[in-house]
Amino acid sequence: MDAQVAELGRAEGITYDFDAALHANTFLGHRLLHLAEAEYGPAVQGQLKEALLAAHFTDGVDVGDRAALTDVAVSAGLDRERVTAYLAGDEGAAEVRAQLAVGRELGITAVPTFVFEGKWAVQGGQEAETFRKVLDQVAAEIGERRPAPVQIAPAGEACADGACAI
Repeated sequence: MDAQVAELGRAEGITYDFDAALHANTFLGHRLLHLAEAEYGPAVQGQLKEALLAAHFTDGVDVGDRAALTDVAVSAGLDRERVTAYLAGDEGAAEVRAQLAVGRELGITAVPTFVFEGKWAVQGGQEAETFRKVLDQVAAEIGERRPAPVQIAPAGEACADGACAI
């Protein structure tokens, strides 16, 4: 499986070095991703995610080590003092545990797993074509159940009797 993922990665310009990747508990990394989203927004969270993946899968960094995680987070734009204090406590832990519980309830067993519209999942390293097919299926089904456009009543007719009709 590692060889297949490495080959798929190469085709997309991503380097995986599974021989260098250390087995580590990634809970602290998930907490950092929570911090990044909450305090810096999705763009910085995305940068952190990419930095964490490269650290783990390419560079052989111990992503369970607080000092190493702090360096990775700072490289992605997070404040060193904030990250150090965050990792020293348990802030965000309950939220991350809740997110992990949702993943278990959805039957997620592989990393990465991508869930679309809470219904479709793609697990593990897959070819870009697999994602295209899933996204086409999602778009087709969403299009079928998308609500009809809202029609707004002309001015003066919408709020007779204190009740607004749309």
